[in-house]
Amino acid sequence: MSLNQERIRIDAPASVVWDVLMDVARWPEWTASIETLELQTPGPLAEGSVARLKQPGYRAAIWRVTKMDAGRSFEWVTQAFPGVRASAVHHLAPDGDGTVATLTVETAGPLAFIAAPMIARASRRFLPMEATGLKARSEGRARA
Repeated sequence: MSLNQERIRIDAPASVVWDVLMDVARWPEWTASIETLELQTPGPLAEGSVARLKQPGYRAAIWRVTKMDAGRSFEWVTQAFPGVRASAVHHLAPDGDGTVATLTVETAGPLAFIAAPMIARASRRFLPMEATGLKARSEGRARA
């Protein structure tokens, strides 16, 4: 099992940051870590929603939302490779007049030890991009 995490303070209320996170179709606008992200199920992102996500240098992956705590966090998972499951958690916590966002990617499964180094490298590259993009988009919306 491998765990990678990025934490960032955002000068915007959690409700604003949450709205940015839930608008998954627009993620490619604010983070270079996502080339395309298409919701495959109708309606807003919710438990059971499925999305097709393409990151630079990697094949597209299907992610399914497995947990949703509206306004606070969501987790989605993908079958990264046969025998390897990756989960990503986006968690928000109020912090005074701002928000702390914690982004986590974890790999598990019987063959995770094989894929974990590659997924860890990608996570170390992409999580900071996502965190800084989320901060910039959320703070821009909060000021608007």
